[in-house]
Amino acid sequence: LNSKNLSLLLNTCSGGVLAANLVVEPLELDFGGVTVGSNRELSLTLRNTGTTSAGVSDLTITNPRFRIMTPATPFDIAPGGQQAVNTRFTPETTDAQTATLTITSRDPNRPKLQVLLKGNGTGSCTFSLNPASRVIGPEAATGSFAISTQAGCSWKAISNNPRVTITSSDIGSGNGTLNYSVTALTNSFGT
Repeated sequence: LNSKNLSLLLNTCSGGVLAANLVVEPLELDFGGVTVGSNRELSLTLRNTGTTSAGVSDLTITNPRFRIMTPATPFDIAPGGQQAVNTRFTPETTDAQTATLTITSRDPNRPKLQVLLKGNGTGSCTFSLNPASRVIGPEAATGSFAISTQAGCSWKAISNNPRVTITSSDIGSGNGTLNYSVTALTNSFGT
């Protein structure tokens, strides 16, 4: 090498033309409606439009209902190359969910890229009581019912009998226990 070639190489490097340039498409993944207990996978693409390798050191998501399936980090994307990032949404509740996927890389201009993830947990709620029913006698009593349902399914208990008072919270979401008390039956003679 002569000093002229070395100088040209140094000027090219210090001039900023050698750099990774990471581009993500799309900037939002909408999983739509997904039945509670199942999942849906969607992919985004990372492209390196720069002239040096783009090293991705981390992929993080702010909501555990969304996951990165592949690839494992760290990984490199060659100049002109691309990498698919596969994500999964697994709702546990029947409501809207959002998350931010953060991509951390060696891109000098944008070391962190963010993608919005969103989806809706769907499905009908089913409820069961244990015991399924209970006979109330004339004496005072207390008891409880175990309520079973999917996470995120709301319930409200109402007593239509003036002798029965709900002694625990009468509203809930997901599995729960409903406590009640029964007043003794009295006759019209006061006994």
